[in-house]
Amino acid sequence: MRAWADLSLRSAHDATSAVRACALTPPNPECWRAAARMSEQEALDSLPLWRRSLELDPSNAEALIAAAATLESAGRIDDAEALLLRAATWNALWPPRWSLSS
Repeated sequence: MRAWADLSLRSAHDATSAVRACALTPPNPECWRAAARMSEQEALDSLPLWRRSLELDPSNAEALIAAAATLESAGRIDDAEALLLRAATWNALWPPRWSLSS
């Protein structure tokens, strides 16, 4: 089933197809991150997809930063800052810190 879901994700041409592919797999945070990126490219609300990814992998700094950027765009600055601070605990490199300083 996982192989079928991976194939479905690779052949997905839009966020809706990607979400369907993710629903076929056992918990796979990378699939949800890919669906969130596709959703952003289509100017759709990607926050639920980033949150799903974080439910499965709460220490992923990339997903934390991306979810924070989405929250910041929606004007939810305090929520975005909380996610960036969480990301900074998992990633000591510049991305979360740079995002906090902006």
